[in-house]
Amino acid sequence: MLANSLQDASLVEGTEDCLLLGLKRLLGGYCLTLTAKSDLKIRRWWHTLDHLPNVPGKYEDQVQQYRELFLDACRIRMRSDVPIGTALSGGLDSMSVLSSMSIFVNPVMPLLRMAHEWQRHLLELILEK
Repeated sequence: MLANSLQDASLVEGTEDCLLLGLKRLLGGYCLTLTAKSDLKIRRWWHTLDHLPNVPGKYEDQVQQYRELFLDACRIRMRSDVPIGTALSGGLDSMSVLSSMSIFVNPVMPLLRMAHEWQRHLLELILEK
C-alpha cells in the first residue's frame, strides 16, 4: 500500500488509510472524542448531502445566486482587526477573490505585485477601481 500510495496519492484520498503504519486518518465530516478513560469515539457531525442548497431553474437566477454566495463568502472572510490581503496564484479564481474584495474595501488593500505578464492588465483594472 505504501509504495502504491507514494506513486498515486489518490489511492488513499477519501479513505481512513494513511502512509503511517498503525494510524488512520480522520475523514472530513467526522469528529473524534477522547475521554479521560481513553475511550475513543468517532462520529459523523456533517453530511453535505443533508445541506444542499435549492438551485434555481433559470440559468440567470443560478448566476445571481452563485454571485451572491461568492461575494458573501469573500465578505465574511474579510473580518479582521489587522490589514488583510490575498495571494494571487495566477488563476482566475484568485483574481476573482481579489476583485470581490475590492467591492468591500476602498481603497483596495496594498498589493505585492509578483504577477505573470498576462495578469498585469487584470490587476491594473482592479486597482484602478
